[in-house]
Amino acid sequence: MSDPRPEGRAVAGMQPGTMRRAILLGLILAMAVGIVSWLIGANKPRTAIEEYLRQGERAGAAALARDIAQWAPTGADPGPAVQRLTAIGFSCAAPGGSSGDWVCTVRVPDRERRLTTMTAVLRAQNGVLAGVATSITVRNAQ
Repeated sequence: MSDPRPEGRAVAGMQPGTMRRAILLGLILAMAVGIVSWLIGANKPRTAIEEYLRQGERAGAAALARDIAQWAPTGADPGPAVQRLTAIGFSCAAPGGSSGDWVCTVRVPDRERRLTTMTAVLRAQNGVLAGVATSITVRNAQ
């Protein structure tokens, strides 16, 4: 017995080739969305912490110290530098009084299972910044 439908006729009220065109359009749209998201993701600006880490351990620590000196010069209130450090992702612990060390730290894991620790120590004497020490250390996962 043969199929009663004539050759080339669509089923359920669709014209011939409609399903094929719909699938093709869906694939094209999916590819376009993928390309746009890839392009947007590639242009994502780096965070301040990523910029320091990208420079390496020594140069990144020196750049952080330079930036802290701009935010709060020696002899000034360390508050603006502490606020800026917390804004970019550091956690800061205050000294017990008007003299002591502000210790600001951030830990960043990477894809190679390493842990990078950035530390900034702001030494305060009588409420003003007396000195800054910065470091970046990288440790492998154990």
